[in-house]
Amino acid sequence: MSLPGRSRLAILAFLALAPIAGLSGLDLAIEHATPFWSWVLAKFPRRIDDSFLAEALVRATPRGRENVVLIGNSRADDGVDLAALETRFWGRGLHFRNMTVVGSGPVDEAMRARDLASLAPSTVIAVLGPDELRESSDYARSTFAYDAIAARHIFVWRELWADPEFHLTGLAGQLHVLARHRRSFQNAAMVQLGAQSFRQIELDMVAMAREMEEQHGQRRAFVEWVKKLEPDTYPNDNTRSLEWLADSLHAAGARLVVVEAPGHLMLQAPRAQPRVERFRGYVAELAAQHDFVFVPGSRFPELQLDQFKDLVHVNESGRATYTETLERELDAIL
Repeated sequence: MSLPGRSRLAILAFLALAPIAGLSGLDLAIEHATPFWSWVLAKFPRRIDDSFLAEALVRATPRGRENVVLIGNSRADDGVDLAALETRFWGRGLHFRNMTVVGSGPVDEAMRARDLASLAPSTVIAVLGPDELRESSDYARSTFAYDAIAARHIFVWRELWADPEFHLTGLAGQLHVLARHRRSFQNAAMVQLGAQSFRQIELDMVAMAREMEEQHGQRRAFVEWVKKLEPDTYPNDNTRSLEWLADSLHAAGARLVVVEAPGHLMLQAPRAQPRVERFRGYVAELAAQHDFVFVPGSRFPELQLDQFKDLVHVNESGRATYTETLERELDAIL
């Protein structure tokens, strides 16, 4: 007995749409599974997948003005002692949240602007190095989140068409939590089943990060930026990212504080110094236009060579000096 044509089409449509509906339902259930995201925050070590932890922070953190969120990459994570800030400002009822993502750049931070705003924070602290505001052709390697609305403000049309794969992949990740965090969900399942440990995962990720650092890392990019002769071109994708971030947070009633990252002595080189001053002047102009606070590196004490682990990351001594000055700057802001 053959089925009528319409019945066959209905069955085919069901077979095609049912998996999509099931996947969407599963995605929705995961996104609203607060106990799971709380577990991720409590158990996942940093530097395994900071993008996963950033999402967990958004999903599991109570909304409120007591939230003060730190964003940036490993420079911010290494340079700012959030526990010290929490102790310093405990009397004001503030809770400092770490939403830094290792290896990220301004585009990644802008893609998370609406998630940041959803936390209803009083303040967002963004740590930004002068070299990070340069025009970037490899932003895809330092962007681990996607928001189609943000993309429209960050990229001009020729940039959108230049890398359609980045935007299509990003859009798929925006629509499906399983797509954007597939590896981390696999790691979580393996740990829960006892087939893997976070320690082994961490060692594997360290090896992978070391390989990526050698090819495209911050230190290499920093050295290339210091050596270049041409001035940075503003505006660009990174400056537009900063503007979108500032505007999104301002619309949500949150204060953005952009703090210049700890500066290595190489920034005082004759080639680099003019670009550092141009960076400071440009960000100061953006701060006036978009109503955010900018704390330039000139208001921090000069760090010594022995306070750095490498060309871009401070050690414990540099972290203490940098955080102590940041405390004083934040005292009049928070």
